[in-house]
Amino acid sequence: MTREIESVAALEEVHTEATRLLNAGDAGAAIALVDACHAVPGQETNVMQLQAAIHTDGGLQLARRDLVEHSVTLWKRLGPDDHQAIAYNLANAELGLYQLGVAHGKLCTGWQDEREHLRTARALYERIGEDASAPAELRLQAWTNAGNAYDIVGRNLDALNCYDRALDLDPHFGMALGNRGVALHHFAPFMGKHAPTVVHQASLALDAALVQGESVIRSGGDQALQRFEALRKTMPSPTPAGPSPRRDGQWANPHLDWCHRNQLFLHVSHECLRENTETLDPLFFRSVVTGTDEDGQQRIRDLVDAFNAVKQEYVTARYVTWLSSDRRSPIREQAAAIASRVRFLDSLEYARWGVRTGMAIEALTAATNVLDKVASFVHLYLATARRARGISFAALWQSAARKPMDPELAAILAGPERNIGLLALCDLSCDVGAATPLSRRYGLRHTATHRFLVAHTDMVPNSNDWFDRVSWPDLVRETIAQLRIARAALVYLAWLVDTHESARRRAAPTTTSTIPSMPIPPVDTDLVEHE
Repeated sequence: MTREIESVAALEEVHTEATRLLNAGDAGAAIALVDACHAVPGQETNVMQLQAAIHTDGGLQLARRDLVEHSVTLWKRLGPDDHQAIAYNLANAELGLYQLGVAHGKLCTGWQDEREHLRTARALYERIGEDASAPAELRLQAWTNAGNAYDIVGRNLDALNCYDRALDLDPHFGMALGNRGVALHHFAPFMGKHAPTVVHQASLALDAALVQGESVIRSGGDQALQRFEALRKTMPSPTPAGPSPRRDGQWANPHLDWCHRNQLFLHVSHECLRENTETLDPLFFRSVVTGTDEDGQQRIRDLVDAFNAVKQEYVTARYVTWLSSDRRSPIREQAAAIASRVRFLDSLEYARWGVRTGMAIEALTAATNVLDKVASFVHLYLATARRARGISFAALWQSAARKPMDPELAAILAGPERNIGLLALCDLSCDVGAATPLSRRYGLRHTATHRFLVAHTDMVPNSNDWFDRVSWPDLVRETIAQLRIARAALVYLAWLVDTHESARRRAAPTTTSTIPSMPIPPVDTDLVEHE
């Protein structure tokens, strides 16, 4: 029976009834109710918004893809480019399509088929979060949902960045605090001796979220609050509620202070770190299941050296970035003296030429190369059929023939293991092939190694097929951003190994052993680098 909607009051009455039906679990009746609404002139947009909202929530409740797809069509017709609230609801519907795609254990195929919906949702949430003119509550929820859209594929460091953006707007926003605690708890196990402090940080965030219980329920429902409560009960003794201070002031060592300010240590929570912390880059996988024969022992040595090589590339790129860009760099005078003895000609384009500028370009290249080495480690570790040469991060999850997914990786994602660390790397690798900042930085890396990347102090000329021209501040910002991506990839790589090794230990026969079957002490860098 058709229901005329001639006023806002009539619309609100239908909305209340539809919401009651949804809460009672009768999504079909809620959808039938709004579909029967007929808008009188002037109410068309309001009725369409109501129908779009109920089709989104009802379609997810019924696991009906067609209904959620219809809601996406409606939200797009309502103009998400012009209205942030519409964009937010469209993002929720797009995220819902991804969630339906991976439901019922379809993680591998679902991610492959639906990841563009996930990407669209993230882009919309982040656009809203960045918009200072949008309502504060909408921005808070958008940043939190953006974090969820990363967290759902294991990209917890990316998620933490989003939750922190929400907390920058409101330090007491319960949903962001709780999600932050959950993400930190996931990473704690492979932080070595730092694990207790990471768990402590997670417990602080969860305690602060539980104080804001009503806010959590409004944002995420009863299930979110119950999840936070259940996780908190598994942690050590209670701690005072409220988030801890983010930093402990400027560090005396300028390089370490720069790393800390830019959150570039290989650690999941920089809040845990102090300048006197013995190990600032503790990241490593915990163990490897292997046989006791020589082949097994050699596998351990190869994996340790490979992971060391990736870490070495990362910390070196990080150090060179600081040396070349920071005002407290100790090489500024020496580099200037060297550059003054080199004859560069002035093309009158305000270009920068010199040792520090060259170092900065090399640092961007090295930071990008870390990702390709992460991809190589994945295939070395999983002993796939991929050849050692030609592996790239952009094609991390694809077979050599560029089929949908490397079958050996697909088996790990599709099986009971559901390796979320691997999924995080696969999802991150897709950013290389899309219109993303990571893709642009890969383009700059290619220019730096195969053509001409030129930094300028002012009035940057247009780029062309032969040249990419960037401002000096942009070059530094892009390199730091690339280091953050490399840091995240290394964390996800350690998570991949830990998850896979846990699955192997459960299935391993008693004849196998775990690292260290022979002692593997930390390297004494003072000794091995002494000349």
